[in-house]
Amino acid sequence: MQYIDYKRQSSSNIFDFYGNAYFESRRNVLFKIMHELQKQNVNFALGCSANLFFRGIVDDFNDFDIIFEQKYTDKILKIMSELDGKLIGTGGNGFCESDMYLHYILDSIHIDFISGFRINTFDKSYYCDLSSKPVENLDCEYLKLPLIPLEIQLVLYSMMEGWQPRRRFKRVIIYNYLKQEGLVFPQILEECLHQDLPDWIKKLVQSLL
Repeated sequence: MQYIDYKRQSSSNIFDFYGNAYFESRRNVLFKIMHELQKQNVNFALGCSANLFFRGIVDDFNDFDIIFEQKYTDKILKIMSELDGKLIGTGGNGFCESDMYLHYILDSIHIDFISGFRINTFDKSYYCDLSSKPVENLDCEYLKLPLIPLEIQLVLYSMMEGWQPRRRFKRVIIYNYLKQEGLVFPQILEECLHQDLPDWIKKLVQSLL
């Protein structure tokens, strides 16, 4: 992972996350996990809804999706065991078959650790290994929060629509945001055009390039 400073800082949700009791459980869990991951030098980045929340694109989220490099699996297992996290799932569902998937509950908060996204829908497959991809570091005052690029999230949510149609809402939000604000990593979308993706997703990608 190549860490790059996030240039589109949005502070409203960050202030809310730090100061609102509504987020207290999620805040405490995130701080615990990030402290240990960083102490153990684990390369990771936040994805999905929490990623959009900290960017100021959506106003809420339910859980954490933490994307990591597979070589750190043993460290993550050890960290979560020491934090008394409960491992409740390790397998895919046919539609999402990652290289490594660990579903935990810690202090009532759900956390998914994912390495090597592989989404199989629309009779196609999208694979994304973040080990060679850029990661954006969002400055949250007390910590640097790594986020996977929105360009990757756009394709992930598009493919997820194949088994969860409600994902379309976030896919549209991400697309409109990128259309308005511009791309940060156009090369990620250019690479997608050479993958085995549905034609409608490729047209979506091309309209942003």
